[in-house]
Amino acid sequence: MDSVVEIIIAEISDFITVESLSWSIGITLIGIIIGYWREKQFIKQLEAREAVLEDITITNHQMKNQEIDADTQGLIDCSIVLSRDLFRTFFIFLRRLFGGNVAGYEQLVDLARREAIVRMKEEAVLRGANWVINLKLTTHSLNDKSPRVEVLAYGTALFRK
Repeated sequence: MDSVVEIIIAEISDFITVESLSWSIGITLIGIIIGYWREKQFIKQLEAREAVLEDITITNHQMKNQEIDADTQGLIDCSIVLSRDLFRTFFIFLRRLFGGNVAGYEQLVDLARREAIVRMKEEAVLRGANWVINLKLTTHSLNDKSPRVEVLAYGTALFRK
């Protein structure tokens, strides 16, 4: 029995060297740092776009025709698919394995929702709309193995007089 264990340890030690282990750890750390940096850049750009578009009014209330003081109205929509990097996906997998609140997935859904609303506001500006009423958001998880989420934002664009 001891000889089998010694053979397995010898095979593993031949396979895993200090150099290969240090390369693996180094590449993993670089991936984590780059993923963190890219996410921070994405959030910074999103916040800047939100600040520019804050004068576009969005509401989830329906309005009757008598309440609407607008020249025209039309459907406006936008969708986004957002995913996490490989390293955060691994941590989300571990959290799901042991149960509990999956904060990484919550952040992903929040970022996707915010990005969909910003894109819808940008589309409203391109069309010349001042308001978006009856805002609806739908979410859909695209894959259980990797946290990817699609958010669809749609509403009625009003072109006010």
